[in-house]
Amino acid sequence: HHPNAVISGLGLAYLAQTTGESRYKDKAYEIFEQYKNIPRATNGGVSHREEVIELWDDTVYMVGEFLMQMYKLTGNKEFLLEAISQLKKHAEKLEDPETGLWYHGWDNDTIPSQDPCCQPGWAENPNRRNNEFWGRGNGWILMTLVDLMELLPKNDENYPYLEASITQKINTLYPLQDEKTGHWYQLPIYPGEEGNFIESSSTAMFAYAAAKGIALGILPADKYMPMIDHAYAGLEANSLQPVGKYLKMKNICGGTCIGDKDYYYNRGIVDGRAYAFGIATMFYDQYHQLTAK
Repeated sequence: HHPNAVISGLGLAYLAQTTGESRYKDKAYEIFEQYKNIPRATNGGVSHREEVIELWDDTVYMVGEFLMQMYKLTGNKEFLLEAISQLKKHAEKLEDPETGLWYHGWDNDTIPSQDPCCQPGWAENPNRRNNEFWGRGNGWILMTLVDLMELLPKNDENYPYLEASITQKINTLYPLQDEKTGHWYQLPIYPGEEGNFIESSSTAMFAYAAAKGIALGILPADKYMPMIDHAYAGLEANSLQPVGKYLKMKNICGGTCIGDKDYYYNRGIVDGRAYAFGIATMFYDQYHQLTAK
């Protein structure tokens, strides 16, 4: 009953789709039933925690990708509509209208968070949320948006909302890319600030979303292709290192919960996380599809 566990069902739904075997489909539906029992916030958003009701930005990707794969398996649009509904419910509490970027978390109640990873008291303010736009958290949102749009016809009633959302976010991020390294920063709106650092996983996520946005005809290639090229070259030059026959990825923010600016600056920089390398692989695949045309 945790959103981060729900995404594991994506593999089962994919196997059901590719093999046609009912055992995989049955298990995927079992996970969907468990998903329906995750606690909800007052607006219907899926809580990131069981013991306290909180909305976190990364939840949208974790449940959204599973629901999208269930749609691909079944053709039942209700799965897709549920993913869009969760995106909107989380946006209601987390999205900044001016930039389109999302704050990391919002607390539905006054019960103190039981998560030792979070900074104590992060939600003790009138908005009941933290005040920073975490890079990787916003990367999850951007990837969810373009993956959803890939499955929707352009005349779908939700299409304009999703298109406006991704355009606003990419427009905000566009001038914040580091000129020297092609990366974005751990907290993207403070590029070059003391304590901030270039962050490779969010860089790959933003670039993946922009490249897919161009491929889908959502974003203009003449404006955003140089930004994507810069990210591609920048990741290769600064964050991907050959180790024997393999590549190692660095400049990755370690696992992160919710806090203030100093909390994000002090999370620690790590190497070789599977999620970061996986995202970089997805970006490279998308980039080569785009540039091969």
